Amino acid sequence: MKLIDVFRIITLIAMFQFLFFSVFLFTKSNKNLSNKVLAFFLLTKSICLFGIITPWFNKTIFTHFPYLFFISGLTDFLFGPLIYFYVKSYLNSSFRFKKVHLLHAIPFLLYFLYVYYYVFSKEMSVLQNLLLNNKVFPVVLENVTVLAIYIHVITYIVISLILFYKQNTKIVNYFSEPVHQKMNWMKIVLYGLLLISVSGFFSFVQFLIFDNYLTSLMMIREVMFFAFANIIVYKALCQPFLFNDFSDFITDKKYTLSVDKDLIEKVQSYMRTQKPYLEPDLTLDDLALGLGISAKKMSFIINQEFNMNFFNFINNYRIEEFKNNFVAAGDSKTTILETMYKVGFNSKSVFNSFFKKQTGMTPSEFKRLHQSTVVTVDNDD
Repeated sequence: MKLIDVFRIITLIAMFQFLFFSVFLFTKSNKNLSNKVLAFFLLTKSICLFGIITPWFNKTIFTHFPYLFFISGLTDFLFGPLIYFYVKSYLNSSFRFKKVHLLHAIPFLLYFLYVYYYVFSKEMSVLQNLLLNNKVFPVVLENVTVLAIYIHVITYIVISLILFYKQNTKIVNYFSEPVHQKMNWMKIVLYGLLLISVSGFFSFVQFLIFDNYLTSLMMIREVMFFAFANIIVYKALCQPFLFNDFSDFITDKKYTLSVDKDLIEKVQSYMRTQKPYLEPDLTLDDLALGLGISAKKMSFIINQEFNMNFFNFINNYRIEEFKNNFVAAGDSKTTILETMYKVGFNSKSVFNSFFKKQTGMTPSEFKRLHQSTVVTVDNDD
């Protein structure tokens, strides 16, 4: 099998994966806005890939239906805004489209007018002749347009990454471990798309210089597209919660609250007696509800009075609970993993790094130290 055939098959599979997963998201019972935006993005991407690969299998199809080829290409200037709005709606479940957001469609509309002038305004026979001779667009203008498409998409991805990291700091203050998996998912999506877009940009630059589009960079780009499509499908099957919204706790508004000592003592007493941190999926809203106060006030107390974010606040109690349980057990049969889950952690890597940060030793070192202490006390008796 030739390299070009492998290239075509990979692209074809990726196209169908994007198409099927977009249908899955459109029909998903939890039809939140972020899923709809992602579904539309994947659908436009599959349409774009259709326009690219169809001539490879049937070279005459676009001479008979030339408009079909250019309709698929119109989606190029939609990718960037769709990525951006996916990130916004994913991080903020209350996000809704407004009229001002139509400004993001200006590049698409300008591109549509450009294609209309050179394509849709022409007679079918004239367009077919131009297509056969590859003279539909002026060469320089066509190359500038392709470069503009790549720059447009990359710019939107960078803006989306800035938005992601800005919101990531806020979200850590509100949620415990499970939400971090959702944030990691968003990071995978954005960096994956950035790598694909950057490799596509440089592969096109390489084409302009060497007049060879099927380069190693182009192959890498298509392989990354294929891998990206498979990761999305895998995540949807194994971790469907990644496609659910965050609770909308985050606000950009500044507020000041006064907290009396009785309330601080109430929080400390509640944490000691009720031990809400033993619940792995505990959120700021759950904790605030248990104390009968608002989530904003709960966040303010943790940040200002305890000088830490919600994530660290909860895990501090979990680490202390872990140490107390281990000491109370007093035998070597108690495993680290068993106790870790018992105190509310559900990620071994998070537990290990947090334990080392707080105690200065690993959980295994703590276990050995505790066991040696028990042996010494027993011998003294």
